[in-house]
Amino acid sequence: MYNRASNSFAGLGGNISYAAIGNLVTSDAGDEVLASNSAGNLYLNNGGWTYTNGSVPVLPGLGLGHLDPGLPPNQDLAYVIGAGNIVYQSQTNWSAANGGSTAYVFLPRVPSAGSPILVTGNRGFGDILVADINNDGLEELVLRKAGGDTNALYVFKNGDPGFSLAAAPDPASNYAGGKPAISGSGAYNGVPFDQGSFPASRVTDGKFGDNSADSFWLGSDGQPNQYITIDLEAQVPIELIGLRNTHNAQYNDRGTKSFRIWASNQVDAGNQLVSPVLILDSQLQAFTGPAGDRRIPAQLFTSGNGLTPGAYRYIRFETHDDSAFGNGNVGLNEIYVSGVRNMALGEPIVKADVYGAGFDAERVTDGKVIDSFQDSYWLGPEGNANASFTLDLGVSRDIKSLAFRNTHNANFNDRGTRQFAVYGSNQIDGSSNLVNPQLVLQGALTTSRGTAGDPWVPVDVFNLQTGVNGGRYRYLRFDALNASFNNSNVGLGEIQVFEDLLPANVAAGKPVTASSWLNNDFRPENITDLRIDDFRNNAGDVWDNNRNGTFASYWLAPDGATDQWLQIDLGHLYRIDRIDLQNTHNGRYNDRATRDFRLEASEDGVNFWPVMTGTLADVRDPAGVGPTSPDIPLESFSAANGDFHRFAAQYLRFTAENFYGTGAGLNEIYAFSGVPEPGTIVLLGVGLAGLALAARRRWRVRRAGQE
Repeated sequence: MYNRASNSFAGLGGNISYAAIGNLVTSDAGDEVLASNSAGNLYLNNGGWTYTNGSVPVLPGLGLGHLDPGLPPNQDLAYVIGAGNIVYQSQTNWSAANGGSTAYVFLPRVPSAGSPILVTGNRGFGDILVADINNDGLEELVLRKAGGDTNALYVFKNGDPGFSLAAAPDPASNYAGGKPAISGSGAYNGVPFDQGSFPASRVTDGKFGDNSADSFWLGSDGQPNQYITIDLEAQVPIELIGLRNTHNAQYNDRGTKSFRIWASNQVDAGNQLVSPVLILDSQLQAFTGPAGDRRIPAQLFTSGNGLTPGAYRYIRFETHDDSAFGNGNVGLNEIYVSGVRNMALGEPIVKADVYGAGFDAERVTDGKVIDSFQDSYWLGPEGNANASFTLDLGVSRDIKSLAFRNTHNANFNDRGTRQFAVYGSNQIDGSSNLVNPQLVLQGALTTSRGTAGDPWVPVDVFNLQTGVNGGRYRYLRFDALNASFNNSNVGLGEIQVFEDLLPANVAAGKPVTASSWLNNDFRPENITDLRIDDFRNNAGDVWDNNRNGTFASYWLAPDGATDQWLQIDLGHLYRIDRIDLQNTHNGRYNDRATRDFRLEASEDGVNFWPVMTGTLADVRDPAGVGPTSPDIPLESFSAANGDFHRFAAQYLRFTAENFYGTGAGLNEIYAFSGVPEPGTIVLLGVGLAGLALAARRRWRVRRAGQE
């Protein structure tokens, strides 16, 4: 991309109107920046700015400058190629603006038809758009760095003295994460909303466990009509809101039932909304559990279940009528706000193989994220491991990420899809078959087991880095290739389609080596096989028929062995933002689990540096009841929560320093690349791609590592 050592536009003789990024000098392998100032002079940065005398012969086909003689002298046009090979046209209106601060807003991408212009050789990096993104009457310069270590948008505003390295908001982010509560009705024990032991700021702190010390807000005693106003600090597109209730830790006596959310782009002197718009009116589910409870699911609200999308800066969460426990005592653990839109939500299925009534394929786009019998998932016909369905997105979509929530058929735990393929097309025939289908993705889904209404079925995300073949398609066909369990019965809970690049697990299916293992049934590669929850293919613990000779889904170290390690080769250098770990208790034997651990990373597999150390929960079932009791949490550690610093590595090493019971072990490790903010972790879980992973929050961290 641009040269970080020479990234300022200062000294180029006036305001910068537009620029292009790409391998503009085709004789080298790097990217350059082309910029134009208010005098129409062109400059090229290939390690330093060079005046080009008004022409750049190495840029065939790039339109840049005062291209239309009918324009006034203070207006310029630029044509560039953007993401998805969409050509953009911009018109720059010059003014003598002085100073000013950089504005960050959602980027509206408006294609311009009829232009053949390309930026040659940009390899998917460095797209550019010039547009009036903050509605001030002037065009701003937006540079998009795709791939590499970020997918950030960089904004340069007319009049600014230099180039901003702060990223514009990513729609995959949690816009509410860390944002301030600016007004409210009050908090527990009659104190103001932002004071006391349970202040309103808790609902945006990114902490998920129901821990009374630091994770949730409680309203004033016995007052069911309470509110909190949050400043998102910019007008953002709201396509999804997630809410995680509280039960007041081990006391199980407080929480919200009925609520409303109002929105506005203005507040008065008292921080009350001006001309508020009601965007959501619904109810939250009541839960009970222990202190630090990680199992309270975040409930998702989109246009499919009551949310009215829009672009707003301020939101007010308002409780009313009564509390979750009927005593007037309300509260909330966390609120999440996202601009990511699931393009498949509510869209029709035009063709499907179906088991029978109650399991029709329309379930996969209904937005329901629990494994509820005859209500939330599709099942293929009995014994047909190659069942399929075809989804109509309504219009052609630029597909960058796909997410899937598998099923285990509620409490029956006997159906689901293991391996699958997705094909795309822009046309179907009279029988609703795809015309000239193109392979979009082939992969495997996480296999789990649970109860009826299970909210913890993990979501698997795939993006351009992890197998999605990007393209524009209207129709998608999901083909099951084989089943999760030891039969030929397939199904799916939900499919989600995004035009955004979402974080994905880059450890899935990657090769693993280890210092040792108990025997060949508990080999190291089990920790990246996407089979979780301590399943074994013996003693009634039915597993699938694709185990390649092993019958367990987890790794076990030899009895009594300490400092046993597992090493994953990710195949490429990735920026790692979050690590999820699932411990084991050795199925029905309940006799072992990892206790203290350390994580290390390396670029070459030889020289490792420390990432963090921590302690995993003792997940052995004290009652010895069975392989899925208790629910084994996926304990989540992230840079956003301060557990470690972001790092780039190809190799990850997990070391079990010691253990509970008779030895160490591990079920699964997930490594996520490209998670932009704390709330993204949760939002991707609750309905975008992996709430089940993030919701089963870590229990405790022993100490943070260093970069």
